[in-house]
Amino acid sequence: MGALQVEKSRISNPIDFDKTGRQAGYLRAPLSRNTSAWGVIEIPIISVKNGAGPTVLLTGGLHGDEYEGPIAISRLARTLDPAKVQGRVIMIPAYNIPAVLNDTRLSPVDDRDINRCFPGNPKGTFSEMLAHFIDGYVLPHADVSVDLHLDQRRKGLVWLSLYDVGYRARHRYTHPGPEAGALRVGFRFPDAQGVYDDFQLTLDGKPQDLRPKNGELVLTTPVAPGQTIELGVAYRSRGEGEWKYVPDPGVASLHDFRLAMTTDFGDIDFPAMTMSPSSRKRVGTGHELEWKFAHVVTGHAIGMTMPKRIQPGELSSALSFSAPVSLLFFFLVMMVLSSVKRVPMHPVNYLFLAGAFFAFHLLFAYAVDHVTVAWAFAASSAVSVLLVTTYLRLVVSTRFAFVEAGASMLVYLVGFSLAHFWEGFTGLTITVLAIVTLFLMMQLTGRIRWGAGDVAAPVGRREESGRMAPT
Repeated sequence: MGALQVEKSRISNPIDFDKTGRQAGYLRAPLSRNTSAWGVIEIPIISVKNGAGPTVLLTGGLHGDEYEGPIAISRLARTLDPAKVQGRVIMIPAYNIPAVLNDTRLSPVDDRDINRCFPGNPKGTFSEMLAHFIDGYVLPHADVSVDLHLDQRRKGLVWLSLYDVGYRARHRYTHPGPEAGALRVGFRFPDAQGVYDDFQLTLDGKPQDLRPKNGELVLTTPVAPGQTIELGVAYRSRGEGEWKYVPDPGVASLHDFRLAMTTDFGDIDFPAMTMSPSSRKRVGTGHELEWKFAHVVTGHAIGMTMPKRIQPGELSSALSFSAPVSLLFFFLVMMVLSSVKRVPMHPVNYLFLAGAFFAFHLLFAYAVDHVTVAWAFAASSAVSVLLVTTYLRLVVSTRFAFVEAGASMLVYLVGFSLAHFWEGFTGLTITVLAIVTLFLMMQLTGRIRWGAGDVAAPVGRREESGRMAPT
């Protein structure tokens, strides 16, 4: 079957996508306005082609208030060397350029969200015209395209890793039999409770008006011998935690399969029992990933796990649970230093120090519900350190308070607490800190005779003859 017929776009494109080398120009989208009846909007476009290979499309600025895409793609367009490309790269840094220049999510021309205008209309509004050009003239280069946008939100003390996903797929079937028949195609929605915005089911480019039944759309169409049919599915949805593409609930046999995924976040991970990408590339703040198979039989899915933020409630509980351990380290250091400096402290002094130490954990637990984790941590640390140092300035001395005690607070309160931010390394970090502390305390007290009086006395240094040197 030949290429599908796409209704002619009103947007003119000076770029020949099949031409080798680097090309740059402007898409010209007509826009009649008061100052110009035959006005146009110029949209920068760059194409870099070298040899045979896949096509990568980079678009930015569909929402004018999202700056990472236009900045990253513009930098890449200036620096990309055609000799390092195997295939083709098409770059449109600011596709919805009126919204980019206006610093707004919606287009100031028609007050529309271009992501809600697909598949578009060449005779429709300005945003619909832009969506039609991308949908009809650019996106067909990808068999399956997935566009993920991270949107982390907080509810109480819990951060939710929400995401927006744009899904667009094309599936081809060639009837192998010598006789005509009927093809039955079923599309089961991933989640019966989900929301599927701008849902489109097309047969050879023509939208099909079907109603789901029991969470599934069923389409039956006659097929002739050797006839190739193309089924298209597209929608936008929203989820939390992880996204998966499951070719078949059991074992799937995929031929000439390609899934392209783009993310706007850099910290990527894959769910358990899913296939790793065939290739991936860092682009700006996100990634471009591709799964490509000539023929694969698998029971695994393809997916992406969304980055997770530190949960304030869980962090506060972990800090409070380990607080007695960090206080024990701090008291040990204070006892040794006070003995070495010959400035022993009364148990009442240690009682007040414990209160000042735990002020960090109490203040952090309540503050993190109202401000960010970083600000709550910084403010709580400053208050606790200030309480300890100003108190020991009166009890011992200014130098002891701000040097010995201040440094100990930074290590055993601030540093110990920061270890909880490094998931998977908390136990190792605390263990190393404990060993280093043990080593330092042993070195400081190795020549001290304990129990001789209220203040520890240094042990005499041995001379080479074996006699004790006077102390």
